[in-house]
Amino acid sequence: MKATIKGHIRHTKFSWEDASRWSFRPAWGDDDIPTDTEDTVTLRAHSFEVDVPEAFNPIPQQVAALKRKMQDIQAKAHLEASKIEEDIQKLLAIGYDSHIVAQGEELL
Repeated sequence: MKATIKGHIRHTKFSWEDASRWSFRPAWGDDDIPTDTEDTVTLRAHSFEVDVPEAFNPIPQQVAALKRKMQDIQAKAHLEASKIEEDIQKLLAIGYDSHIVAQGEELL
């Protein structure tokens, strides 16, 4: 099976770099024309064909990506929950004495 990749050939040269570089930016639709900036300009539209195996199935790679994303979210949530648990334990260790007067309050 053949797939056509459409996009634009771009030239980039940042002021702090010694050399410029060329790249290909895929187009997300027929009216997707990149905006030129002071660093990057479009040379022209370009397309090319690639051979895609008939049996190509993207689902295993997509599932793997979602699993990595889920693991990252779970790790961040676990870290945040651990911090909250630590704060709870600190509060429980301090205790509470209702006879302690906060600074600035008067004794009745």
